[in-house]
Amino acid sequence: MTPALTEKLVETARAARDAGHGKRGAIYDAACAELGMSRATLLRRLKEVSVTDKRKKRADAGRSALTRDEAALISATLREATRKNGKRLYS
Repeated sequence: MTPALTEKLVETARAARDAGHGKRGAIYDAACAELGMSRATLLRRLKEVSVTDKRKKRADAGRSALTRDEAALISATLREATRKNGKRLYS
């Protein structure tokens, strides 16, 4: 990818990010016509040059809402409710 192409892609990504609802398509169409590539290729190249935030981790990640005793009780109930052929009576 040439530096000029990268610069144009970054400019297109910035314009698309700042565009209002329903305006991105026109920006992508203009960039496709100017760069001579399909929309799928443009979007793939935009993904390569753009920087995105990572997904936010949940605040309760790694913590269990059940106590160990409650989990053991549920596990024992499910094991007792399993028949010899593997079918469960409770689910």
